[in-house]
Amino acid sequence: MMKVATLVDYVVAGGAERAAVEIASRLGSDVESIFISSRLSHEAVHENKYSQTIRDLEAAGVRFVAGNRTGTARVWEWRPVLSLLRRARVDVLHTHLWGSNFWGPGLARAAGIPVLVAHEQTPFERTGGARKWGRQIVVNRFVAGPFSSAVIVPSEWSKRALVAHEGVRADKIHVVPNGARPRPVGSRDRRTVRSEFGVGNEEPVAIVAAMLRPEKAHEVVIRALERLTGRWPKIQLWIAGAGPTESPVGTGDMLEALSSALGLSQRVKFLGHRGDVADLVAAADVAILSSHHENLPLAVLEYMESGTPIVATEVGGVPELIHHEVHGLLVPRGDAEAMANAIARTLDDPGAAARRASAALERRRTEFDWAPIARRVRALYAQLLSDPRRG
Repeated sequence: MMKVATLVDYVVAGGAERAAVEIASRLGSDVESIFISSRLSHEAVHENKYSQTIRDLEAAGVRFVAGNRTGTARVWEWRPVLSLLRRARVDVLHTHLWGSNFWGPGLARAAGIPVLVAHEQTPFERTGGARKWGRQIVVNRFVAGPFSSAVIVPSEWSKRALVAHEGVRADKIHVVPNGARPRPVGSRDRRTVRSEFGVGNEEPVAIVAAMLRPEKAHEVVIRALERLTGRWPKIQLWIAGAGPTESPVGTGDMLEALSSALGLSQRVKFLGHRGDVADLVAAADVAILSSHHENLPLAVLEYMESGTPIVATEVGGVPELIHHEVHGLLVPRGDAEAMANAIARTLDDPGAAARRASAALERRRTEFDWAPIARRVRALYAQLLSDPRRG
């Protein structure tokens, strides 16, 4: 039986962590799967935001382990994880995101693990000739690229970026897209969800489902909303996502201050972390991705599954999901005017918007489902284990 260990900092955070969970949960009964959340403490395991995901993993036959690490420089805190990997005689270590990708080669070598797979979900954006986030480029160029057996990325766009700008060999990179779950049976209907917010069926609602991070550019859609209130005075914007509340751009304090300054405090609803995002998106009239940077965002895949019309910024791998005018409307990043126009067009012509949403739903279900995606990853593991030339 193949033994696979998945390593990520947190079991619940953003889209990359959700992808790690979805893949690990679907590797099949012929795989012994361990999921290690290296930064999660033993005490936090039963917190609400973690508990359901951990139960889902365990229901799928995956062993869950909290690594209990407290700091990047505390190398000795890896000892329990290393001991576990050695005892379990793991065949494949699959690391996700730059932190785990950095530690992966050392752990694999120390534990005698023959195959190391690094999964890179981070957007690759160059500013002044170099990626803004220096840690990732260092890890990809000097650690994950040279020392992993394979590097998985979710889009062709990210493969090109890794080769061109971060020096990773093209033959090591495997494009495996992200997916989305089918909307659960028994989900609340549109009218029920909207009534909870005091919104009638005819009052327009836009939604952004994204963590409060600067790169998600929530301020752009807030400025777009300002341009729409003259025509739709009761329009609402729901922002579903948690994040820091301190002053930097894109965080809670700044966004609430911007909404207030623009006179939109009653129109913009900050919902925080929600467990019912699928219901919220399905109840909205338009689902928005306003990001400055993305790879192949799970949020857009979940929008596609919802059947809600989509307006998204044309960044990263997003055009690989949404073909403009076919599955949704794409706009330049940072352009509040263009975003407002696309939202207005969606609201003005609900028939055309519904046709685009239907095409997006069909594409999600035929091309971006987690079960076949996990099978592709499982096949890659087997290929790497049987290929003596790997790495």
